[in-house]
Amino acid sequence: YGVTPFYTFLLLFLGLSLPPSFLGNYKGFNWREKYNSLIPVLFFFFTFVVAHSLIPHKEERFMVPVLILFLVLLTPLAHFWIFEKRSFWRVAYFCVLNFTLLPLASFSVPQNNVISLVRFFNDHEEIETVYAFEDAVVLEPKAFSLRKFKAVPFTQEISHFTVEQGCRSVLAVREDKYKTHPDFGTGFPIRGIFKPGPLEALLVRLNPRQNARRGSIYLLAPRGCL
Repeated sequence: YGVTPFYTFLLLFLGLSLPPSFLGNYKGFNWREKYNSLIPVLFFFFTFVVAHSLIPHKEERFMVPVLILFLVLLTPLAHFWIFEKRSFWRVAYFCVLNFTLLPLASFSVPQNNVISLVRFFNDHEEIETVYAFEDAVVLEPKAFSLRKFKAVPFTQEISHFTVEQGCRSVLAVREDKYKTHPDFGTGFPIRGIFKPGPLEALLVRLNPRQNARRGSIYLLAPRGCL
């Protein structure tokens, strides 16, 4: 399922703070006084984050249990910039960016590429076998499909995916593999392209190496079909 660096969750929380909202000179800010009453929160938050950072596979959803604690820990910093420094540009920036991202985060369907792919299979009952090229489909699509079909890894050379495989079969390929593999250039009819939601598409653009599984999925028919 992939391995990400130890500091992945640190970067995640830095991004959630919407930089540079909380970055600046904290001269005059009494850290001990402000955070003394929040020591239990600090202890649990950092213990949770460090423990999960030691696990090789990391996903954003793993941090949901401590998201509220993160906001609590930001409160003294927000109070400092709003009421003591009166840095109103930070408030305006934070609010505008927050409410801009809110609809994207609220209505962007996670794994929309796989969900759209399964909907396509439900509408095209002639497809009986789906071959996945190099973990193109990380989530098992049969798990939430309305009908049965075979989903198997494709372990042969690409040139072997021909009409002999049967026109009731298709090959699922990740976008990064489709655009870089020389054998996908010509000869394979495209049955469909299944794209991620806008928020996941942004994540792919910002970090394509770690988010390749979130990218578009190309569905190809064997050579000689269609």
